[in-house]
Amino acid sequence: MSECISTVTDRNIVFADKKSKCVFRIKNEQQRAIEKHKVDGCLIKGEESNKCDWLAIDVASSKEIYIELKGKDIEHAVKQLCASVDQLSSKKSIKKLAYVIATRCPLNSAEINKLSAKIWRSHKLDLVVKTMDHTESIENLIC
Repeated sequence: MSECISTVTDRNIVFADKKSKCVFRIKNEQQRAIEKHKVDGCLIKGEESNKCDWLAIDVASSKEIYIELKGKDIEHAVKQLCASVDQLSSKKSIKKLAYVIATRCPLNSAEINKLSAKIWRSHKLDLVVKTMDHTESIENLIC
C-alpha cells in the first residue's frame, strides 16, 4: 500500500488533522479491517482542487465514509466532500456517508437539511454535521 492508504483493525480509529482541533473516531470493537485513506495532500494534491481530509472504507462491505475536519464553513466542506467523491469513488450510485466535523456550526438545521438533500441527489451522500470531537461505531456506519 502507498503512504496514503493503510489498513487498520484498531478498536479506536482516529481521524485528525494538525491544522484543525476537530477529531472523528470510529469505534471498531469487532476489529473489522478499515482502509484509512489520507486524501488532502496525499491522494489528491494541489491547493487549487477541492478535497476532503480523509476517506475510510470498510473492507468487508466496501462502504465509503468521507470525512472533512473543518472550522466553520460547512458549505465549503460539502464542496470538498463532493469533489472527493467525484475523484475517488468507484461506486458512483451506491450510498456513501459524509461527515463534517466542525469547530462550530453556523448553519441552522434547515440549512443543513437543504444541503443534505442537495448532495444526496447529486452524489448519493448522506451528510452528517457534528462539532469538535465525534465518535461513531462502525456498525452504525455500515448499516
